[in-house]
Amino acid sequence: MTTLQSSLLTGLLATVISCSAGHEEHHHETVGHSHDGASQSTTAKPGANVRFETELREPLSPGDAGALEVTMIEGHSSGIMTVTASAGEGLDMLTTIDEATFDVADGDTHSWTVYFDTETEGKYYLNLRASVETPIGRLTRSYAAPIIVGDPDAKARRATNEKTSPNNGKVMMEAVETIRQ
Repeated sequence: MTTLQSSLLTGLLATVISCSAGHEEHHHETVGHSHDGASQSTTAKPGANVRFETELREPLSPGDAGALEVTMIEGHSSGIMTVTASAGEGLDMLTTIDEATFDVADGDTHSWTVYFDTETEGKYYLNLRASVETPIGRLTRSYAAPIIVGDPDAKARRATNEKTSPNNGKVMMEAVETIRQ
């Protein structure tokens, strides 16, 4: 490759990189939990500029039907946002409509309530997915909202107690060994 070809290739590559950088949206997502048990995510990575905040209406016991208040905070100036909900393992959806549509021109905060049921205590997840139709195409953001049912720590304590039985988790069995030479 000649010096001229190398210079042209380097210039072309720099132009392509600078052009593509101008069309990307950069977002970053971190997930945190507030002191009142609500969970939230903050966006700042490629995809839809949507942040989810979720909160259970009330603490749940096994067998209770639950309601998750979902708030979507988005930063798009135009387009239609469609949000879908699906139950993770251990949850059953009670919501007859598992999809909601919002016009992002109506404001940057949108609310939706999703109803579900579970039979056992533990930590479960309700999967949320926002898809926003924008002038540059469809952008998406996913979030798994944690659902705490009962006292998951009690479940862990029971499992620990079973492991630390009087034999310290060891099972003694009789065996007969035959050695052949």
